[in-house]
Amino acid sequence: MTRKTDPARIRDAINAATNGEVQRWIALDDIERRLGLTDAAACRAAVRRAADAGWIATGGGRDVHSVAITLEGHRLARGRRSRQRKPPTNALPT
Repeated sequence: MTRKTDPARIRDAINAATNGEVQRWIALDDIERRLGLTDAAACRAAVRRAADAGWIATGGGRDVHSVAITLEGHRLARGRRSRQRKPPTNALPT
């Protein structure tokens, strides 16, 4: 697994593409384009891992064509973003 096909990266891209709206479906092709993924098999494997973790829902059976963020996936993606932000530096000079 490369960084590009990390299931958490897929989850975060779906969350961003749907503006965090739980169960809002989006085409998997759109996510692949957003992330610049060219290896469809690796992308689908990452999608399966993210779905197995409960972060996303998939549509299309074995040939997944649509994905949606779950409440758990949204919670994790939102928490990841807030941890990545640096706290404001409001310290006043003394």
